[in-house]
Order: sequence, then structure tokens, then C-alpha cells
Amino acid sequence: MIESWFPKNYNLSESITLKRVLFAGENWQIYRINDEKNLLCIKEKLLTYWVNLGIEKTSFLETRQNNQTYYYFTSSDEYLLQPICCNLNHSSTNKIATYEDAVKFAKALSNTRKQGIKESLENSIYVEKLNIILPIPDSDNKANDNIVLGSYLTGGLKLAADDKYVVKQLMYDITDKEYEEILRLSNIESNDFKEKLKEKLKTDKPTRKSSLNEDGSKKPFSLPGRIELENFFKDYVIDIVENQNYYKPMGIEFPSPFILQGPSGCGKTYAVEKLTEYLEWPCFFIDSGSIGSSFIHETSKLISKIFQEAIDSAPSVIVIDEMESFLSNREGIHTNRLEEVGEFLRRIPEAKSNNVLVIAMTNMIGTIDSAIKRKGRFDHIIEVGLPSIQEIEMVIKAFLSNKPHDEIDTSIISKELKGYTLADVDFVMRESARITAKNHSKSITQDIVHNVLSNFKAKSDKKSTPGFKM
Repeated sequence: MIESWFPKNYNLSESITLKRVLFAGENWQIYRINDEKNLLCIKEKLLTYWVNLGIEKTSFLETRQNNQTYYYFTSSDEYLLQPICCNLNHSSTNKIATYEDAVKFAKALSNTRKQGIKESLENSIYVEKLNIILPIPDSDNKANDNIVLGSYLTGGLKLAADDKYVVKQLMYDITDKEYEEILRLSNIESNDFKEKLKEKLKTDKPTRKSSLNEDGSKKPFSLPGRIELENFFKDYVIDIVENQNYYKPMGIEFPSPFILQGPSGCGKTYAVEKLTEYLEWPCFFIDSGSIGSSFIHETSKLISKIFQEAIDSAPSVIVIDEMESFLSNREGIHTNRLEEVGEFLRRIPEAKSNNVLVIAMTNMIGTIDSAIKRKGRFDHIIEVGLPSIQEIEMVIKAFLSNKPHDEIDTSIISKELKGYTLADVDFVMRESARITAKNHSKSITQDIVHNVLSNFKAKSDKKSTPGFKM
């Protein structure tokens, strides 16, 4: 609850009665007054700050109340008088702007900058009647005008105004021409997201030399340590992509989405990275860190945005990491989460039909909503568990293949690492290489690997889970 400087129905003057406080800050408050008007009341400290920025002091009237000097400005309902925040602190301003209001705000933003005010407007007061946005001093304010305008347009979401796709998803009534006009009036350059993304993610880059044979031909796909997964990728993804002339007549135009499930550290992410590297397609990640938001509806909007980016850049890959964060069973979950699941249900088939390969990863397959796992959305669920001895040995040999080393019995090391994850195997070999370099040795030896392995297992035994971090 906002604590008003004045009691309810306080007579500030003969013609002004303060009905209630609407918004407040340390040195300012906005009140609802009589005659369908609002009033901005500020303390002398804030007025001095504004005057130093070049704001006309004559715009404000002075009054003395309770041994304190205040300055105030009134505005009818015809004009907006409200705080502008990029974090939804003021819920009353949480509404999508109309085109008419957006034009007025854009003009005020431009006018504010023309007056020489350079401070961030992330925390500010919009005074439409004066065609200006007045900054509130705050050392944490960092948002640029692009974010400030985006926040105003979208009802408080901290989004860039020039992100055309997202803004137009929210301001669905505006046309492309109107959108461009808003940006022009605010002096923010248009960022046609689709065109710039296509330019940025062109797939005509030269193929990596490491993926070519000596004769210039492309090396066959290989996934050391994961024989079954390698075969799955070859059969259900790579062959379909590379032999469309055989698959299309059979009604198979693009690989189906699939799920990789298994414990952490077993190589799910590594496998996906190797596949996308081979395909040389742009890759988009969806995880709780990149799209998770406490703002209502924002997570589903960001999900939609990433899918659209991938479609605009097709052929491409979308990787949904820790899919249980978004796609767990819908029973008993919040309405917002239902919206997120619904967005995935709608977008996944659309992605496939637009040449976007969708790959999901989880170590909690039992919690995933059944509608997501059914055929037609994710056709395959591939278990990526602990590696076999043969797979461990393949990883070790692949690691040693391009590093100087003595004769090493990889079968012995592989047996010692049975029951550990591929991440653990990779750590042991990288640590062996580090110790070799530290000792100023020229090649990795059996003894060095054995010592690292012994130390690793000793520390692992003291923990409740396999592996350890330095």
C-alpha cells in the first residue's frame, strides 16, 4: 500500500482536493484530484534535479504545506500522467499501448532527447501534456530508449521496441507501417528482425576444415562413445536430410522431433552439438535460463519468438534443454504453465513442417506431459544412459588421437571407468593432459592417467554422486 504524504480529501488549495494517491516514489507522488484530473506533486530536491537538466521551473506551482515546500502540476484525463517502469512495479500502467498513445509517447521521447536530457528514462514520469518524459535519479537505471519504448508499448515488459516480431504479437492491431512510424518518431532505428536474422545466420559459410577429408569431401558423421545414438542420428536425421529424392516420394519430407532422456553427464548435449555441427544449421536453445520469466504471459511469448526465429532461419535446430521445466504433466499446474505447454503443443508440429528439427532433452522423462510424448509430436524417445566399456574406450581413443602420448592400454582404463558418465571420462582425460603439461612432459603416459584416475575415484567415493569438480 502506498503511503500518501497527505490525508484523504486533503485540500491542497481552494480548488484542489487530493482524493487518493495513485503512484509514489521517494520524492514524488501522483494523486487523483477533483474534476477528473491528476496531480504530480514533487519535493524541492527533485525539482532542482529537473531544473538542472533544463526543465522549465514555471511548469510547476509552489505550495507550502506542513512546513514543507512542494511543487505540483495538474493534468486532465485527456493527457497521460504516469510513471514509466521497465519492470512492472506499477501495475496500473500494465496495459498494451494503442497506436495513438504510442505515437504521442514516441514524440515525447524524441522531444526529451532534443532538450538535451541524456539520463536513462528506465525510471521516469511521462507528462503527456508537456510532451516530455522526466527522469527519476537512480544509479541503477541503465535501460536505453529502445527498452524504455518497448516497455511502454508492451505494458511494462522489458523488451526492445525494435524487436518487431514480439512487439507486434502484443500490439496486434497495428500495421507494419504504423510500427515503423512509431520507431521513426522516437528516433529508434527499425530492426526488421527476420531480415537481419537471415543475414546473420546465413548457412553459406565455408565448411569447417575439421569436418573435411583430405580430398575435400565431407567426413561421415561420427559420435565416439555413443554407437546406438550415432546410428539413430544417421538413420532418422542425416539420411533423410541428405537423400530427399528417396524420402519425399514416400511422404517423408523432414526428420521428426525426438527426445534424448537419461542422467546428467551422459553426453546428451555433446551428441546434439556434434549433430548440429555436422548439419551446419543454426541452432536455437530453449531453457529456463533463456526464456524463464516471472512476468505473466512473457515465457510463452518468448517460446513463440524462438520458434519463429528458427522457422525464419530454416533449416535449423531447436534444442529444448531440461524440458521438464516447461512440459511437465499439466495436472494441478498454474494457468500460465498450461499456456506454455499449449504453446509448445502448437509450435512443435509447425516447426517440423517448416524444416526445423526439434530436439528435447530431459533426465525426468516420467514427469513429461503425455500429450507431448505422443507420436506426431515427438516420434522417438532415445535413452542415453551410462556408457558401456566399449563406448568409454572409444571416447578415450578419440581424445588421445590428436595428442602426443605413449603406448596406453585403453582397455584397462575403460574397465576402471565403468559405471561413470562420459563427462567423468572426459574429465579424467583432460586432467591427464593438464598434469602432463604441468610436469613439462611431452606426452601422456599410462602412469599419469592411472594416477589421475586413482585420485578421481578416491574423491568420488567420498561423494554421494559420481564425479567431482575441482
